[in-house]
Amino acid sequence: MLKLLFPLLFLFSLFYRLFVELKNFLFQHQIFLKSTKLNCLLISVGNITAGGTGKTPIVMFLARKLQDKEREVVVIARGYKKKGSGFLVSNRKEILMEPREAGDEATLLAENLKGIPILVGRDRKRLAKIALNNFKVDTIILDDSFHCRYLEKDLEIVVIDSTCPFSNKKLLPAGLLREPLFSLKRADCFWLNNVNLVDEERLNDLKKFLAKINPKTNIIESFYEPISLADSSGKEIELSTISGKEVYLLAGIGNTLPFEHLVKNLGTRIKGKSYFPDHYWYKEKDLKRILQEEFEILLTTEKDLVRLKDIPFSKSILALRIQVKVKNEERLWENLKIIK
Repeated sequence: MLKLLFPLLFLFSLFYRLFVELKNFLFQHQIFLKSTKLNCLLISVGNITAGGTGKTPIVMFLARKLQDKEREVVVIARGYKKKGSGFLVSNRKEILMEPREAGDEATLLAENLKGIPILVGRDRKRLAKIALNNFKVDTIILDDSFHCRYLEKDLEIVVIDSTCPFSNKKLLPAGLLREPLFSLKRADCFWLNNVNLVDEERLNDLKKFLAKINPKTNIIESFYEPISLADSSGKEIELSTISGKEVYLLAGIGNTLPFEHLVKNLGTRIKGKSYFPDHYWYKEKDLKRILQEEFEILLTTEKDLVRLKDIPFSKSILALRIQVKVKNEERLWENLKIIK
């Protein structure tokens, strides 16, 4: 079926490419469309593909590190599939929006970044100005904003999943690319994620490919490591709790490979798994179907737990909490040169 539809999808991708290239041309030459410079450090964390690269944990990593360096940070997220019209998810002290209103990623950011305001919405230019006017801010991190060109960025980070960098190298809807690959020339940093899941030869080939497109751009390498478990109330639980246990995996994320890899290495016995599209809002019938399986613990991701909290379930639901580990982290800040 997909083969029959591909010519049509390819045709649509050509029209999409024309639109993207026209927009980028107008921004590049400041014709009708112009980028605004803000009076703060503006860091963009984005990707060139549609989802699944792991931007949110990287945003959390950067926000915490910058906070530790005594920067006054605000994070602005896009809020994909959010239902509400509000924009202030967290005001440093408390979370002000329900998960469905804010979206799962913005809620996850608010739960993990204490003391950092979280704003959400498509109009990042407007939200950045609101942040500057209402909070003591010297640093703004934009989540999912490689394609947002209405703001002049001080640092453009493009996150690339090393396990599947560019899909079939075709633009939406024929592939996963949101822009042509030559758009990577705008990047200041290529952040290669999940480098532990590919062999050295494949990783080096990816680096060489990126160097041909943009030879001056820094390359950062990272992977995930598990830090703890969390229940639906947010209580932290030791990783050893699930060692030797029969678990069932449930996830609605862009790339389930890192999640499954981490779970296997924790000494669990995976009895089954159900994977859904990214940002999928679970229904009670989804969990009822899973209850027909034999297992002890339903194991999911932190982002998925946001979308599971209000659904009744008779077995234990735990989320695997992870953190980003950067290779040669001491070089990160020096190479990126974002801290004066």
